[in-house]
Amino acid sequence: MELANKNQYPHGSINFVGHTTTTPSPFVVVNKTTVNAKEFADTYLQNMDLPMVKDKEGYLSPSAKVILSVTGGAQEFKMLSSKLEQVFTRGIIRAAQNTAAWIVTGALDDGVMKFVGNAMRDQGVDDVPCIGIATFKKTSHFETLKTDGSVTNYAKEKQNDQYSSALNPDHTHFILVDSPKDVWGEEIDFRSAFEDYISSKCKIPIVLIVVNGGPGTLRTVAEGIQKGFPVVIVEGSGRCADVVAAKLKARPGHQVEAWEKFIGTNENTRRTLNSQMETIMAGRNQISCYNPNSDATVNMDIVILRAILNAGHMSSNFQIKLGLSVEWDRPDLIRELLDKDDTVEDKTEAIKDAVQLSLAMNKAEIFSLLIAQGGKKDMIKLKDLYKEPTVQYALDRLQPFMASIADEETPQSPKPQSPKDTTSLLKKKRSVDDLNKVKGKKKLNIARSVLKAVSPMYSAFVDDTNASFTDIMVWAIIVDRPELAQALWKQTGLPIHTALVACHLYKTIGGWLQDEEDFNEYAAWYEQKAIEILDQTEFETAKLIFQREWQSLKKKTPLQIAQFASCKDFLSHSYVQRYLDELLYTTERGGISPGTPAIHVLTSVIPFFGRSIYEPSKDISDPHFWDIYSVPLIKMCTSTICYLAFLVILSATVILTGGKTYHPIEYVLFAMYFANVMEEIKQYTSDSESYFDLLSNRADCVMYFLLAIYIALRIAGVQTGNAHVITAATNVVMIANIVCYLRLLNVFAFSKELGPLFFVILRLFKDVFQWVLIFSLFMISFQIAFIAVTAQATQQWHDDNSGGSSVASGSDSPPDKWEGYPTGTMGLAFFTIIGDYGYANSINAMSSIGIPLIAIYALVAQVMLVNLLIAMMGSTYGDVKDNSTKEWKFYRLTLAEEYSTSSVYPPPFNLILAPLAFVINKCGPKASDGSDYIAVPEIVGAPMSKAITRDNPAAQRVADMPYQASSSSSSNYNDLSTSHQISLPPPQSSTPLPTLKSAAESLSVKMKVAKERVLEIIQEEEENKLENVAKSIGENLRVLMTQQDNDRLSTQDSLLAVTNDLAKLREKLMMLVNSTPNNNTLQQRPSSSSSSSSSSSSSAVNGINNNNNQPPNTTS
Repeated sequence: MELANKNQYPHGSINFVGHTTTTPSPFVVVNKTTVNAKEFADTYLQNMDLPMVKDKEGYLSPSAKVILSVTGGAQEFKMLSSKLEQVFTRGIIRAAQNTAAWIVTGALDDGVMKFVGNAMRDQGVDDVPCIGIATFKKTSHFETLKTDGSVTNYAKEKQNDQYSSALNPDHTHFILVDSPKDVWGEEIDFRSAFEDYISSKCKIPIVLIVVNGGPGTLRTVAEGIQKGFPVVIVEGSGRCADVVAAKLKARPGHQVEAWEKFIGTNENTRRTLNSQMETIMAGRNQISCYNPNSDATVNMDIVILRAILNAGHMSSNFQIKLGLSVEWDRPDLIRELLDKDDTVEDKTEAIKDAVQLSLAMNKAEIFSLLIAQGGKKDMIKLKDLYKEPTVQYALDRLQPFMASIADEETPQSPKPQSPKDTTSLLKKKRSVDDLNKVKGKKKLNIARSVLKAVSPMYSAFVDDTNASFTDIMVWAIIVDRPELAQALWKQTGLPIHTALVACHLYKTIGGWLQDEEDFNEYAAWYEQKAIEILDQTEFETAKLIFQREWQSLKKKTPLQIAQFASCKDFLSHSYVQRYLDELLYTTERGGISPGTPAIHVLTSVIPFFGRSIYEPSKDISDPHFWDIYSVPLIKMCTSTICYLAFLVILSATVILTGGKTYHPIEYVLFAMYFANVMEEIKQYTSDSESYFDLLSNRADCVMYFLLAIYIALRIAGVQTGNAHVITAATNVVMIANIVCYLRLLNVFAFSKELGPLFFVILRLFKDVFQWVLIFSLFMISFQIAFIAVTAQATQQWHDDNSGGSSVASGSDSPPDKWEGYPTGTMGLAFFTIIGDYGYANSINAMSSIGIPLIAIYALVAQVMLVNLLIAMMGSTYGDVKDNSTKEWKFYRLTLAEEYSTSSVYPPPFNLILAPLAFVINKCGPKASDGSDYIAVPEIVGAPMSKAITRDNPAAQRVADMPYQASSSSSSNYNDLSTSHQISLPPPQSSTPLPTLKSAAESLSVKMKVAKERVLEIIQEEEENKLENVAKSIGENLRVLMTQQDNDRLSTQDSLLAVTNDLAKLREKLMMLVNSTPNNNTLQQRPSSSSSSSSSSSSSAVNGINNNNNQPPNTTS
């Protein structure tokens, strides 16, 4: 539509006096004889402040998705029932809101038009345009309307009558059709042409809703049928609507009494109305009748929507119907379409468009429904989702927290390409171009920047070429669409991993946007879902999940993600703690029991003393006495003992050194320092990205940095003999000694009793820091006052004690305001808090305000502030004590991560034993299984994700397999605890499936031989039992051999069943063979036969046991 001159038509605004509407309603007067409806719609419609959008060619078009044209009785009437009136008003408004529709009526404050207006007012609707089209000269007080663009105060001063009727104040826009004739109905042709043009030009469907009405309404219905409009008849509203409904229900040729009464006796009128009714009956497929009395379970909005879908060109276009159902947010209609149109050829393409549309329009329930009906992630274009104008606000509010990236571009407004692009939308706050200034690629960069600010490894989730459900879930989280993010999470293949990532994203973004409290609730929701999934699994399955590395997330495991996101509830789960016990107490070569007394653990570090508590693995035939030192808990003990020795050396250095020559103990300290730094460098190189996430590592860096400064200063001082440098070195090493001792608190965190207290201390430090900030304000302010008091005391001394002694110090000098505590008042504000005033009282006594001032400060400092600190610390202690166990469980992962990846040789032994072990493994003998003779000789450790899966075939297989998370079959997602059902794929055997089939066939032959030989030597009643076992084996073998190569899960189940059956048969055969001498039946047989049979039986059993082609034990 082209923009016309706003003054082309008489226009203005109407302010309805005495009405609740405060915004004037625009109107325009159109001359029927000189203005064409198509011309008006094409040139002036946007000037009426109606919501418009730009089409592909840059022209403005109505934003409406549907036009609801309400026609019917123009005079005052009552519905046959109050229920019908309520259903009609509520249904038409709901249908308009669901479909982004425009409502068109006759504009007057009478009849069905008044019903629609009252519905708009009663339901508080302000987002649905309601356009009234009426005859200009038939509106009351039309001559008072100002058509120069100004506002007219309009009031209904008389009742409606046969000559005129007032405008309804609840309509938002008015089009008044002027005509030389002063008769009713002059607007009908213009309205019909106006609606018809919008429908054909802008491709907007029109629904004709008939309520009551007379012969003119019948004519409108007939014309609508001819144009292909769908028609909804509100049965029970009276007159024309009821007559048409009755004719539709009547049998062909059957006379309808209501119809005869309606058409009257005039032959011309009867002929015209009968012709119109024939037209209506010919298009009865376009008509839907709604009667709330008979269709109590169906809402009127559903009837309207179905009528749209079944009308005209849309009745055969599945793609359009599905898209409209998505836009209307009607999953019920989508189910009907998908269930009904099973043979549609373009169904897949339609679902593809619908899935993209449901994400763009934030329709979570519909998205889940479409995925369940065949939608796939390949149908989604992530870049297009970031292009959506509606996501711009969410990205804008995150821009202050973005991290810079190399390919980031500054968004710039696009330059207008034609005059059409510069068209201003009157009274519109934001146009489509305003919202879409940032192009798709730039928006992707913004998203990457936001994710990088949360964590650099998360930037991989913006993959516009091969987007996964996780990438799309991250998009939903960034643009603040939580319901959609939850629906997408249910489709991910790694639900625990992605739930923890979502939890971390919500926590971080919620911290940025402090006014968004919902973000913390969403974070807790995802963490709880991860916990519920664990509750639904067995521990062995959960253990494999814990070891599952996420390749897209730099091979992070769920525990590492949970640690990064501070998911303390998840890490406190019994499965996680049980797994950490295994990680801390065991290795692949053996371990110790978690219940081992602490004294036994400590003594086990002595060579050969640990044999009593160490249990080697079953597959380790030649355990070594040093195997126990690779257990993480023992490594922690040895590291702690060595660290205590380091503290002893450091303490001795602080006490004994300080001269101008080196003390022998300093050489020992330098060597141990070098060994500890080497160990720290090894830990950093093993996992540099998460190294500084641990508090202990940060403390180590501070500690070793201080010691490095000390060593540098000490060497410089000894070399130069400079006493000041030596003193500085001593001061630095004293501070380093304090930090080193506090570093030992990290070890206490392992204890279940001392660990929680460690976290209480950390929180109390925060309280003390906050209290110090408050105390500093009082201290500084009063200290300044004390200095002023001292100045007054000095003046007083000069006035009263010329030549006398100072009251404060007994000297011959006056008090000095800058003299320090205790002889002066400098620092008095600090020491007063502990009750020590020094000589300050004597000084304050020389000032009139001194004593009251120090009394007030003593009250504030010693009573108020000290008790405030006690209260803060008491409250914190209570809060942290309740959660201290959770904090301790969370910190156990840190210990497990640190000592699982640390070397078996603690400093300083790493300088000698590690190279020695390396030489032995390379040049010396190998263990019986071909592995290194010394179990863990590594100088450079591995990340935790590697440590927990090393030499673990099951975990290694799982590392490359996704565990599937299938959504619940129920469409009700309120019960989210069952939204994911975990099923791990079977471990992939190294034997290919054809080889397994060959092994199964070989087993089948051997089982037949075994059965024939066993039946010769057993009793008759045992034969039936073995036959049942053989049948079970045969059935499982048959199932096994008919499996397809891609059905490995069923193959594993069949192999497991075969293995169990073989074990049962072997046990039964061994029992029978062993009981053969005592069997009376066997003794009656010839000895040769018996011997032969026994030999054959043993051969059969041995043949089964020694079968090299037996399938692997799938339970291992």
